[in-house]
Amino acid sequence: MFKDEVPLLFLHRGNAPYLPYVLHQAAESNPSSRIILIGDCAACSCGSFVETYRIGDYSEKAEHFSELYRRNHRSFNSFFFENACFQRTFIMEAFCRRHKLERIWHFDSDVLIFSRLHDIMPEQAFQYAVLLPENVSCSESCSVSPHTACWTLEALIRYNEFLHECISPGSRFYHELQLFWEKYKQTHSTGGVCDMTTLYLFTRYFPQGLLNLSAISGTAGFSSSYQEDIGRNGGSCRILRAGNHWKTADRKTNEEWTLWSLHMQGDAKWKIPDFYLGKPFRKQAVYFWLILIFHIRTLIMKKLRNILHGRKK
Repeated sequence: MFKDEVPLLFLHRGNAPYLPYVLHQAAESNPSSRIILIGDCAACSCGSFVETYRIGDYSEKAEHFSELYRRNHRSFNSFFFENACFQRTFIMEAFCRRHKLERIWHFDSDVLIFSRLHDIMPEQAFQYAVLLPENVSCSESCSVSPHTACWTLEALIRYNEFLHECISPGSRFYHELQLFWEKYKQTHSTGGVCDMTTLYLFTRYFPQGLLNLSAISGTAGFSSSYQEDIGRNGGSCRILRAGNHWKTADRKTNEEWTLWSLHMQGDAKWKIPDFYLGKPFRKQAVYFWLILIFHIRTLIMKKLRNILHGRKK
């Protein structure tokens, strides 16, 4: 049976071939933790070590939020993209309430975890834990991402109340985000107010009980993104294997940084099999080829879009 370790929760819509790698890696590094997948289809046939739940069974509050958010969408990204991101914490709150969980880890479904989380976390009380780089501003809030976070149920409830305030005209948070959006869209053509923006504001206005996951260690840490990891110190870093972990090594200073995780965001997803350190699993070769085919298809589609865009000019 499971020890008193915080469950690891992944939310995923669709059926991505890289997902089995992520779930197997999480189980490999955290063998005493529950691995939970909430999805909208039979997203994974990894085996009995993954608890699977239907996303629709926990979406009532998320759908209610979506109805309100549709009228207050402030982003160049599509409503459907941003809305899916905002819905996550409402689904997590509903799941924790129904299953009587007081605390839960949440990871994006493209995060590979290499460390036992129970051994990493300091023995201090906290309500929520997120990656919060030093001296970040609202315009740089993309650095404050919920892709790696530990939440108590109490903090999830408060954050979701805060999200409602963010889309309620008359609220000071709505007003602040509106000012941000008016200024932002003058100099940008992508992005906007997103779940990273609201999470940044939440850490600023409700710092009580916050644990900064970026400040736990001076020699190791969670990944913000694969692109940022290799871009450290002006792009002079490379990623090397170190036993059951990966580390970055600076070519100029030889400084090393142990990675507790790798966030394979965006186009880096197709590299997930290269960084997987778990045991071989059923249908692994099939998933590998599906990822490769998907990557090739994506490259072709990008090339075609660029050609069509050039012709329009």
